[in-house]
Amino acid sequence: MGSGITLHSNILDAGLAEAIACYQGLLFAKEMGFIKVEVEGDAWVVIEKINQEENGRADLDSIIADIKAFERFFHQISVKHGCLDWADEFIDGHALVTREIYMV
Repeated sequence: MGSGITLHSNILDAGLAEAIACYQGLLFAKEMGFIKVEVEGDAWVVIEKINQEENGRADLDSIIADIKAFERFFHQISVKHGCLDWADEFIDGHALVTREIYMV
């Protein structure tokens, strides 16, 4: 599949870091040609802003708008709050294939 790392400087907010990670994950999913994507994060504020209809004016909202723009590239995209149980996902890897949802 693939992996990557990007160094960002001057990010003083954990929510902004989470939003940038979400953006980069969606960019990767788009470049890989995925059509169904499930995003799961632990930053409640970021997840709520992504799922809201309107855009705000805070610093975080510019990256949120960029994240929302990815919706047109996927047949299905789900953004929710929570933590994945990675042990279950790797033990039961077939669940990812049969649901056609890929964790990025």
